[in-house]
Amino acid sequence: MSVDNILLLRVGIDSGTGNGHGPLFEDNSFEYIPIPEGPEGPSTTEGRTYDEIAGRYGGSLADYVPHLSNGTPHFDPEFETYTYGDPSPNKRSQLSRLSSDDLLIFYSSLSPQDADIKPRLCAIGVFTVDATYDLEAMSPDERAEALDQVQNNAHAKRTGLTPDSPVRDNFPVIVKGRPEESELFDIPRPLGNSDRSVLSWVADIIGFSGDLTRAGVARVLDESNADEIKDWLQHGSDLLIRDDRALRSYVMTSDTGFAPNVTGDVCTLATCKPRVREHAQVGDWILGTPSRSAGEEHLIHLSRVEETLSYDEYYRDDRFQDKKPEHDPNGDNIYYLKDGVLTQDEGTNHHKSRNHRERDLKTDRVLISETFWYFGNSGVAVPERLRHDVIHKYNQDSRRLYSKSESTSLHDLVEWCSLRFDLGDHGTRDLTLTGPSTSGSGC
Repeated sequence: MSVDNILLLRVGIDSGTGNGHGPLFEDNSFEYIPIPEGPEGPSTTEGRTYDEIAGRYGGSLADYVPHLSNGTPHFDPEFETYTYGDPSPNKRSQLSRLSSDDLLIFYSSLSPQDADIKPRLCAIGVFTVDATYDLEAMSPDERAEALDQVQNNAHAKRTGLTPDSPVRDNFPVIVKGRPEESELFDIPRPLGNSDRSVLSWVADIIGFSGDLTRAGVARVLDESNADEIKDWLQHGSDLLIRDDRALRSYVMTSDTGFAPNVTGDVCTLATCKPRVREHAQVGDWILGTPSRSAGEEHLIHLSRVEETLSYDEYYRDDRFQDKKPEHDPNGDNIYYLKDGVLTQDEGTNHHKSRNHRERDLKTDRVLISETFWYFGNSGVAVPERLRHDVIHKYNQDSRRLYSKSESTSLHDLVEWCSLRFDLGDHGTRDLTLTGPSTSGSGC
C-alpha cells in the first residue's frame, strides 16, 4: 500500500484560538483540547460543554480552560470515529486529493505542567485515510449517505449542513480515518522547537523544516519519507536511542564549561572521568549531575556519544579548533602528541597540576556528542519518578560511576527532555554549582 500524500495539520486550542493550551503532564501524557465554536458562528447540535467532557486523566476539559467552561467545543479532528473536515478553500483542496492509505498528522500546542517553559508544539495523533468525502461534489442522496458516515464530526453537527444545503460554504471535505490505523497518542511526539519551527532531528525525518505557526493550509510532507515518518509516529524520541545502549551517570564537583565543553554546539568530554571515557560506547548516554550538597536531582547535561577520538586526533581535527584554549578560555582541547608523548597545551586555564594531568591521561579517549542537552545552573531537575533509576545512588551518602543496561528509564528521561527542550546549550559559560562542593578541577 503506497502513501501518495502526507499532510501535517495544526489543531487544538492555543493562545490565538481559544486562549489556552492543552496540558503536558510530568509523565508525558497530555490532554487534547479542541478549539471552541465561535459565539457568532454556525449553530450546532453539539450539546456538550467543556465542563461536561471528561478528560482522559480525570476531571473535565474545563479544568484546563476554565474561561471556556460553558463554551461548546469544535471537536475536529475527533478521535472516537476518526474524522476531520474543513470547508475553507485551501484546505478543502488539499483534503480532496487524499485517498486510501494517505496520512493526516495532527499537532497541537501543549503547555508543560512541570516546567516553567513556553508551550511546545507536539504531534498528538494520526489518521491513516480510509475515505474522503467531498460533499460539494455529491448529489443530495450521496451527501446524505456520506453525512451518515461522518456524523460525529463537528462540521456534520452544524445545523446548516444538510444533504440539500445550497450554500457552497456549508460543504466541507471530511476525511475518515481507518480505526485500526488511526489514534490519539498516549504520549505526544516531539515536533517543534522553542521558535516554533521543526526540531532539527525531526526535520531530517519528515522532510520539512519550516515554520509551524497556525496557517490556512496544511504542511505537505515528503511522501517518499513515508516509512521514516511512520517510524517517528510509532517511536517518537525512542529514535534517538539505540537498542541495548547504556546510561552512564557521574557526579560533577564543579561546572566551569570545561568538562563537559559545549563550544561550537558540540558537547565533548575530554578530561576528568577517565572510567566514563574508557567504557562509554558509541550510542551510550552520559548524565552529569551535581553532588548531594549542590542539589543532586538537577540535570547538568545529558548527551549521546556519537564518536570517540584519541587526544591527538581531537587536537588536530579541524572541527574542534574552537575548543582550544586560544579560542575558548574553557576549551578542553588541550592534549596532543609531541615526540610521541602526550603534552598539554600551555594555554590551558584548567588541569595544570600533575594530579589532574595524570588522571586525564589514564584514558586517551575523547567523547563527542552532537545530540545533547546542557543546562548548567539553569535549575532543570530530573523528574522525581526517575531519579532513583537514572541518578546512581540518589539520596545516598556514596556516589560513583555506573553503567545501566536496562534502558526503560533512559527512554523516559530522553522522552521527557525532548518534549520540553531544544537540543543544545541552555546554560551559560563560567558556571559553578551551588553548594560547598563547587571548588574543584573544573569537572
